[in-house]
Amino acid sequence: MRIVHSIVLLTLLFATPAYAAYEFVVHEGKVYEVTTQEILPEDVGTAIGEVTTMSTEIENGASNVFPVGTFYYEVQGIDRRETIAVEKEPGVFVLANYAEPKGSGFSIWTALLVVVGILVIIVGTMSFRNQRSHVKQYGE
Repeated sequence: MRIVHSIVLLTLLFATPAYAAYEFVVHEGKVYEVTTQEILPEDVGTAIGEVTTMSTEIENGASNVFPVGTFYYEVQGIDRRETIAVEKEPGVFVLANYAEPKGSGFSIWTALLVVVGILVIIVGTMSFRNQRSHVKQYGE
């Protein structure tokens, strides 16, 4: 039984949320996955926002890689609901494409945790019943 508890604990400790598996920025509540594709400074439009918090949580102004104060920009000729530019370093810009938050919804980790949880409940119940019947049978 202790092994099962240990496995569950380790799974919870080391399970990485899916949205932390890629570089992202959040602008106006939308998650943008940062690419390695650089864009020329002359194709960058006006500033539209900035990183206000470094976090793996999906919240407005958050990024899991860029420091607070990093600016987001429009890309000329592209709808900013699809793609924005992020200033990676002074004068160097990379594209960030809109992406559904990958950390939401059902995942393999969710399924694994549900199965392990059900197994823990079943094994615990069986163990408890076995101990109860032993006490009734032998009066210990």
